[in-house]
Amino acid sequence: MPLDFFQKIESHLESKLPFVAYRKPNEKGVTAIFQEDEELHHLNDYSETGFVFAPFDSDRGAVLLKLDEIVSLAHFPEEANAPSQDIEIGIDTKQKDFHLELVKKGIAEIKAGSFDKVVLSRGIQLKTDASPLVLFQTLLHEYKTAFCYLWYHPKVGMWLGATPEILLTMHNRKLTTMSLAGHPRLR
Repeated sequence: MPLDFFQKIESHLESKLPFVAYRKPNEKGVTAIFQEDEELHHLNDYSETGFVFAPFDSDRGAVLLKLDEIVSLAHFPEEANAPSQDIEIGIDTKQKDFHLELVKKGIAEIKAGSFDKVVLSRGIQLKTDASPLVLFQTLLHEYKTAFCYLWYHPKVGMWLGATPEILLTMHNRKLTTMSLAGHPRLR
Protein backbone atom coordinates (compact mmCIF):
# COMPACT_ATOMS: atom_id res chain seq x y z
CA MET A 1 0.00 0.00 0.00
CA PRO A 2 1.51 3.37 -1.06
CA LEU A 3 0.49 5.11 2.15
CA ASP A 4 2.46 2.62 4.27
CA PHE A 5 5.46 2.97 1.94
CA PHE A 6 5.63 6.75 2.28
CA GLN A 7 4.76 6.64 6.00
CA LYS A 8 7.79 4.38 6.53
CA ILE A 9 10.01 6.95 4.77
CA GLU A 10 8.51 9.78 6.84
CA SER A 11 9.00 7.79 10.05
CA HIS A 12 12.67 7.13 9.22
CA LEU A 13 13.18 10.82 8.46
CA GLU A 14 11.53 11.87 11.73
CA SER A 15 13.72 9.37 13.62
CA LYS A 16 16.81 10.85 11.90
CA LEU A 17 17.82 7.49 10.45
CA PRO A 18 19.59 7.07 7.08
CA PHE A 19 17.59 6.04 4.01
CA VAL A 20 17.33 6.43 0.28
CA ALA A 21 14.20 6.27 -1.85
CA TYR A 22 14.53 6.18 -5.61
CA ARG A 23 12.94 5.31 -8.91
CA LYS A 24 14.94 4.30 -11.96
CA PRO A 25 14.26 6.02 -15.30
CA ASN A 26 11.09 4.94 -17.11
CA GLU A 27 10.06 2.55 -14.34
CA LYS A 28 6.83 2.60 -12.36
CA GLY A 29 8.12 1.19 -9.08
CA VAL A 30 9.88 3.03 -6.27
CA THR A 31 12.41 1.42 -3.92
CA ALA A 32 13.44 2.52 -0.44
CA ILE A 33 16.45 1.31 1.49
CA PHE A 34 16.50 1.86 5.23
CA GLN A 35 19.51 1.71 7.54
CA GLU A 36 18.47 0.93 11.10
CA ASP A 37 21.14 2.99 12.90
CA GLU A 38 22.77 6.39 12.34
CA GLU A 39 26.26 4.93 11.82
CA LEU A 40 28.20 6.58 9.00
CA HIS A 41 29.71 3.83 6.84
CA HIS A 42 32.22 4.50 4.07
CA LEU A 43 32.96 2.43 1.02
CA ASN A 44 36.35 0.77 1.41
CA ASP A 45 37.09 -1.57 -1.46
CA TYR A 46 33.87 -2.17 -3.41
CA SER A 47 33.38 -5.57 -1.81
CA GLU A 48 30.67 -4.14 0.45
CA THR A 49 26.97 -4.36 -0.31
CA GLY A 50 24.74 -1.32 -0.05
CA PHE A 51 23.68 1.91 -1.72
CA VAL A 52 26.74 4.03 -2.54
CA PHE A 53 26.55 7.82 -2.48
CA ALA A 54 29.82 9.33 -3.66
CA PRO A 55 31.07 12.92 -3.94
CA PHE A 56 32.74 14.26 -7.08
CA ASP A 57 35.92 14.82 -5.06
CA SER A 58 37.52 11.36 -4.97
CA ASP A 59 39.62 12.39 -1.96
CA ARG A 60 36.43 12.42 0.12
CA GLY A 61 35.06 9.00 0.98
CA ALA A 62 31.93 7.55 -0.56
CA VAL A 63 29.11 6.88 1.88
CA LEU A 64 27.69 3.36 2.03
CA LEU A 65 24.09 3.00 3.15
CA LYS A 66 23.59 -0.48 4.62
CA LEU A 67 20.75 -2.62 3.25
CA ASP A 68 19.09 -3.28 6.61
CA GLU A 69 15.63 -3.18 5.04
CA ILE A 70 14.51 -2.82 1.43
CA VAL A 71 10.91 -1.93 0.65
CA SER A 72 9.43 -1.62 -2.83
CA LEU A 73 6.33 0.07 -4.11
CA ALA A 74 5.43 -1.74 -7.34
CA HIS A 75 3.68 1.22 -8.92
CA PHE A 76 3.82 4.91 -8.01
CA PRO A 77 0.22 6.18 -8.30
CA GLU A 78 -0.48 8.88 -10.91
CA GLU A 79 -2.61 10.82 -8.42
CA ALA A 80 0.42 11.19 -6.16
CA ASN A 81 0.76 14.06 -3.75
CA ALA A 82 2.23 17.28 -5.07
CA PRO A 83 2.62 20.64 -3.36
CA SER A 84 -0.62 22.54 -3.65
CA GLN A 85 1.23 25.84 -3.74
CA ASP A 86 3.56 27.00 -6.46
CA ILE A 87 7.18 27.41 -5.43
CA GLU A 88 8.11 31.04 -5.88
CA ILE A 89 11.46 31.57 -7.58
CA GLY A 90 12.92 34.99 -6.93
CA ILE A 91 15.34 35.84 -9.73
CA ASP A 92 18.38 37.93 -8.90
CA THR A 93 18.94 39.77 -12.19
CA LYS A 94 22.63 40.41 -11.42
CA GLN A 95 23.24 36.69 -10.89
CA LYS A 96 21.19 35.83 -13.97
CA ASP A 97 23.12 38.30 -16.17
CA PHE A 98 26.45 37.05 -14.80
CA HIS A 99 25.48 33.44 -15.53
CA LEU A 100 24.26 34.25 -19.06
CA GLU A 101 27.55 35.99 -19.76
CA LEU A 102 29.44 32.98 -18.42
CA VAL A 103 27.44 30.68 -20.72
CA LYS A 104 28.26 32.88 -23.72
CA LYS A 105 31.97 32.66 -22.83
CA GLY A 106 31.69 28.89 -22.44
CA ILE A 107 30.10 28.54 -25.89
CA ALA A 108 32.80 30.74 -27.39
CA GLU A 109 35.54 28.57 -25.81
CA ILE A 110 33.93 25.40 -27.16
CA LYS A 111 33.76 26.94 -30.65
CA ALA A 112 37.42 28.01 -30.29
CA GLY A 113 38.36 24.40 -29.54
CA SER A 114 39.50 25.01 -25.96
CA PHE A 115 37.36 22.08 -24.80
CA ASP A 116 34.54 19.83 -26.01
CA LYS A 117 32.15 20.12 -23.10
CA VAL A 118 31.70 22.41 -20.14
CA VAL A 119 29.22 22.42 -17.27
CA LEU A 120 28.33 25.89 -16.04
CA SER A 121 25.98 25.70 -13.10
CA ARG A 122 24.82 27.92 -10.30
CA GLY A 123 23.00 27.35 -7.08
CA ILE A 124 19.59 28.81 -6.38
CA GLN A 125 18.15 28.77 -2.89
CA LEU A 126 14.39 28.51 -2.59
CA LYS A 127 12.12 28.60 0.41
CA THR A 128 9.15 26.28 0.56
CA ASP A 129 6.84 24.87 3.18
CA ALA A 130 6.61 21.57 1.28
CA SER A 131 8.21 18.63 3.07
CA PRO A 132 11.10 16.75 1.45
CA LEU A 133 8.80 13.76 1.01
CA VAL A 134 6.19 15.84 -0.84
CA LEU A 135 8.94 17.31 -3.03
CA PHE A 136 10.16 13.77 -3.78
CA GLN A 137 6.64 12.69 -4.72
CA THR A 138 6.42 15.74 -6.99
CA LEU A 139 9.66 14.71 -8.73
CA LEU A 140 8.27 11.20 -9.21
CA HIS A 141 5.14 12.66 -10.74
CA GLU A 142 6.83 15.26 -12.96
CA TYR A 143 9.97 13.43 -14.13
CA LYS A 144 8.91 9.95 -15.22
CA THR A 145 11.96 9.39 -17.44
CA ALA A 146 14.53 10.52 -14.85
CA PHE A 147 16.32 8.82 -11.98
CA CYS A 148 14.51 10.41 -9.00
CA TYR A 149 15.86 10.12 -5.48
CA LEU A 150 15.62 11.33 -1.91
CA TRP A 151 18.76 10.46 0.09
CA TYR A 152 19.28 11.24 3.76
CA HIS A 153 21.91 10.62 6.40
CA PRO A 154 21.83 12.65 9.64
CA LYS A 155 25.64 13.04 9.61
CA VAL A 156 25.87 14.08 5.96
CA GLY A 157 22.64 15.82 4.94
CA MET A 158 19.77 15.43 2.54
CA TRP A 159 19.87 15.28 -1.25
CA LEU A 160 16.91 15.34 -3.57
CA GLY A 161 17.10 15.13 -7.31
CA ALA A 162 15.88 14.03 -10.70
CA THR A 163 18.48 13.47 -13.36
CA PRO A 164 18.04 12.35 -16.94
CA GLU A 165 21.74 11.54 -17.22
CA ILE A 166 22.90 7.94 -17.13
CA LEU A 167 24.89 7.32 -13.97
CA LEU A 168 26.50 3.99 -14.90
CA THR A 169 26.55 1.86 -18.03
CA MET A 170 28.05 -1.59 -18.42
CA HIS A 171 28.95 -3.04 -21.82
CA ASN A 172 31.16 -6.11 -22.27
CA ARG A 173 32.19 -5.97 -18.60
CA LYS A 174 33.35 -2.36 -19.03
CA LEU A 175 31.79 0.13 -16.63
CA THR A 176 31.51 3.79 -17.64
CA THR A 177 30.05 6.79 -15.88
CA MET A 178 28.92 10.28 -16.81
CA SER A 179 29.50 13.34 -14.66
CA LEU A 180 26.37 15.08 -13.56
CA ALA A 181 25.72 18.74 -14.15
CA GLY A 182 24.34 19.42 -10.70
CA HIS A 183 22.26 18.17 -7.81
CA PRO A 184 19.85 20.09 -5.63
CA ARG A 185 20.84 19.70 -1.99
CA LEU A 186 18.42 20.30 0.86
CA ARG A 187 19.73 21.69 4.10
